Amino acid sequence: MCALFGWLDYKGIIPQKLLKKLTQALANAAEERGTDAAGISYIKDGKVTIYKRPRAAHLIRFNAPDDTKAIMGHTRMATQGDKKHNYNNHPFSCVAGDTAFAFAHNGVLWNDKDLRKKGLVPESHIETDSYVACQLIEQHGKLDFGSLKYMAVDEYMKNPYSFKLPDWIRDEVYKVSHRQYCNGFFFGTPEESQYYENSGYIRNYDIVAVVDRCENSTVYCTQRNRFFAGDEVELLSPSAKPVTMTLDTIFNENGESVEVANHAMMKFSFKCDTVFPAGTVIRKGSLETE
Repeated sequence: MCALFGWLDYKGIIPQKLLKKLTQALANAAEERGTDAAGISYIKDGKVTIYKRPRAAHLIRFNAPDDTKAIMGHTRMATQGDKKHNYNNHPFSCVAGDTAFAFAHNGVLWNDKDLRKKGLVPESHIETDSYVACQLIEQHGKLDFGSLKYMAVDEYMKNPYSFKLPDWIRDEVYKVSHRQYCNGFFFGTPEESQYYENSGYIRNYDIVAVVDRCENSTVYCTQRNRFFAGDEVELLSPSAKPVTMTLDTIFNENGESVEVANHAMMKFSFKCDTVFPAGTVIRKGSLETE
């Protein structure tokens, strides 16, 4: 749903002019995974600095200082938290104890609302689900592997011998755009553990629309890719299992039945008694490999 990018040149070997070009090139390429917002973080005068804007990366000029040793960047496809409010966009500025850090995340944290309801993290004006990860690290009081464990795997550690990841969550790693998965370096030499046949992306699903609102048993949406009436789709909301349905009838913004949603950013609707939150992603199976 989003993309992370960056580089590290701690020895200062690569010319700064080339690194600036690299930053912009990486950001532009990362638009593949999100065009709603983009941002980078870096160290300036010994302090963590974040520059982000609610627009596509190619419309932003990223220009870190000449002495920059590392860049972390993020391109966003908004699912929770209005992109127009820049505080909802990545990276986020955080402080754990005396350590300031930037945080960016690719994916969906399914239990953010539950954590707030239980009082495990405080309420915040930042609506993005990923921000609860910052809050959990901040509560730990320091930035180390212990705080990362506290943030990420405590639920698993409570009962590691009987924990089972739900199938639908496991399947999500195959539904996002991805390269061929492999074991990496854990089980042997790179020749045995990496996938060399090609480096193309595998796309099993296309995002065809995003939900704007739900009213009177009607779901109002904005089109992102062409699809047809009668297509089977999945609706993926934050903190929820995907819902599969067939859109037998779709209506344009004038309330007229149409056979296809084929205009960029076209407003359309369909009838449904289920209420989906704004930002819910609508996707359709495609099976495409580049």
